[in-house]
Amino acid sequence: MKIELESYLKQLKESLAASGAQLTEKPLNYGRQLILTRGAEKVVLCVYNGKKGLKLVWSQPDNTLKQNCQALLAEETVAVPAQTSTGPGVLFAGEPGFEDWWAGSDESGKGDYFGPLVVAAVCLQKTAAAVLIAAGVRDCKELTDKKILALAELIKQTTPFYAVLVLKPAAYNKRYAEVKAQGLNLNALLASGHYQALSQVLHKQQRCQWVLIDQFTPSLTLVRRLQQDFPGLQTVRQQPKAEADIAVAAASVLARAAFLQGLQELAQAAGVAELPKGAGPLVTEQASHLVKELGREALVNFVKVHFNNTRALMLD
Repeated sequence: MKIELESYLKQLKESLAASGAQLTEKPLNYGRQLILTRGAEKVVLCVYNGKKGLKLVWSQPDNTLKQNCQALLAEETVAVPAQTSTGPGVLFAGEPGFEDWWAGSDESGKGDYFGPLVVAAVCLQKTAAAVLIAAGVRDCKELTDKKILALAELIKQTTPFYAVLVLKPAAYNKRYAEVKAQGLNLNALLASGHYQALSQVLHKQQRCQWVLIDQFTPSLTLVRRLQQDFPGLQTVRQQPKAEADIAVAAASVLARAAFLQGLQELAQAAGVAELPKGAGPLVTEQASHLVKELGREALVNFVKVHFNNTRALMLD
């Protein structure tokens, strides 16, 4: 569903009016420039409507007027698109009607040799979204592990409409072997996880009409399956860097928190203080120590064995 620029601009200007600034407009290629002045302060907001959807670009540097305007947009839950640059976490998905219910999904652990693969989904509404934004929920890659774990608890307390699916290494390796035998790849495993997580929240909150997925494949198979199985959905969309949307950001935090907890459980099982993240040389070195301590057959319970790290271990 394409965002209608004039309708969006009307909503945007109504929210910005509360700043007390004088507003003037200038046309732009593929958009509009909004110039706000209040006393000696000035801020320029460019609204673009291109092929990738709406995008907001604020002028620099920061001033009080700019901060007030950004706070108003977050407070009023204007339908800010995912590619906006208003600042980390101060974002909503880019479709009209998102003041109602929408869902987002994301995964964690797919690039980590040790630990589980986790997929999470969150369904939000205006009030809960504002709480999460104020608390600092954003793309988990911008947060420390300690903050992720704390925010995950807040997300669960703020909305009951969430799902977290954890595929531990032993189960992951079995499922990966199955999809490979069918001539498929990791994307098939991810698609299944996103579908299951989103299905859970869509069954919990049947008023949800919009779904945004952090894109991991150009295939539309997942989109079509959700549209077929949940005909009440108005829009199902997948896009890169969808964590800019607060629902997807919340899902990314839940997924990463579950990954961190799963990694710590595996560390305890391995008898070490912690297991390294990622898939670099230090990770291979730790896996080598684990093999020496527990035996090569134990590896399947701790790592994703199809990674190149396993081949490096076999050469030792």
